[in-house]
Amino acid sequence: MTPQRTDVVVIGGGIAGLSVAARLSRRLRVTVLEREPRLALHASGRNARQMQPSYGPAHIRALTRRTIELVREIEAEGRLTVLTPRRLGWVARESGRGAFEAMLAEHPELEALEGDAVSRRLPLADPGVYRLGAVDREAYEVDVAGLIEQLARSSRSNGARILTGAPAGRIRRTGAAWTVETPSGRHSAPVVVDAAGAWADRIAELAGIPPRGIRSYLRTVVVTEPLRDGGIADGAMISDVEGDFYARPEGAGLLLSPSDQQEVEAGDAQPHPGVVAETLRRARERLTVPVPPLARAWAGLRSMSGGSIPESGWDAEAEGFFWLAGQGGYGLQTSLALAEKSARLVMSRTQDI
Repeated sequence: MTPQRTDVVVIGGGIAGLSVAARLSRRLRVTVLEREPRLALHASGRNARQMQPSYGPAHIRALTRRTIELVREIEAEGRLTVLTPRRLGWVARESGRGAFEAMLAEHPELEALEGDAVSRRLPLADPGVYRLGAVDREAYEVDVAGLIEQLARSSRSNGARILTGAPAGRIRRTGAAWTVETPSGRHSAPVVVDAAGAWADRIAELAGIPPRGIRSYLRTVVVTEPLRDGGIADGAMISDVEGDFYARPEGAGLLLSPSDQQEVEAGDAQPHPGVVAETLRRARERLTVPVPPLARAWAGLRSMSGGSIPESGWDAEAEGFFWLAGQGGYGLQTSLALAEKSARLVMSRTQDI
């Protein structure tokens, strides 16, 4: 079977792959291969849907600020709303005072709170638990489904082909091009972008390229039934500076997480009942509102190779193989900015295509 020729094959149809496809397809022919039957099935579709400029180390925060700017451009072009303001409240127990003070020193832009002011500004925070707080007023809740849809629409309108149910099989380079085999056909291009998230190392191995040591970590999210009294739907999110709990309104209920990070094999992540129960217990101990019963729970995958440095750039040994993975749980916040940088690198090498 003759391969279908294109300029770039992007492997992975999550937020990373679609972000770079939308950029590259402005000038190049692009094919996106997604192994699942629909886009953004794993990490991209299973997160807390937040962009928070004060979250993460300095390089992540810089990428987050640029991503927010790029989302604003997408909103203007598509006449849609992706970002809704939702303040982030960093909160601390006495045991977290040191971490809290270090955070304030690094983030002088945050509004510092103490004592009863914490619960007045952050109504979810139990004043008997949290006496220290800081507010990030530039944080947003994200319509992830809307953003994914718009990135896919932009890519297709630029001429990109997006194929679902198309897992990559054998990947080999012959001459100046890579050939990627899928059950439905072969695709040939000078450049392959590995945006396969938790599966990125497996894609590299299929291409005969040494893996980068990208590991997968499970993160649990719990959503409750509606609150009896309501009234907090537009309230702030709170996140414990010790990294073991966050909560925010989710419709008429609550969205909760223990901020767990358990190493697992890449796959269809599922929440552990014991972790779900522990999440609800922490919520009952730390929130001002009576915590309603469980409505649903899910788990997503965070992938990283070490620290919080994304794997982004050309492979040193394999011509035409570009890494775009390992964003360490910051993918929603960083993908558009990393895609912008990555597209520049890819296009600078493919000027003669």
